[in-house]
Amino acid sequence: MESGIAIARDIAIIFMGVLVGLAGLAVIVVVYLVYRRVGPLLDTTVATLHTVQGTTSFMSEQAVRPVIRTAGMVARVRQTVNTAFWLVGRRR
Repeated sequence: MESGIAIARDIAIIFMGVLVGLAGLAVIVVVYLVYRRVGPLLDTTVATLHTVQGTTSFMSEQAVRPVIRTAGMVARVRQTVNTAFWLVGRRR
């Protein structure tokens, strides 16, 4: 015959095993739920990234480049005028 302490020990071991199994199952469920929520979030993030990339490219081509070209042209004309006045002043 087993003593009462041995029976209590066996019941405690079984109870702890069941609790560990339930805790493991709970972790698996939480990981699965997080995975299902993160997937669409990543898809949305990628779509937003593509939109930002397109907007940046558009702004670069439509706004920034013309401003840079105009600034470059103004600088060339300005330097040409400065050089012309310098040459005229030097001849006198």
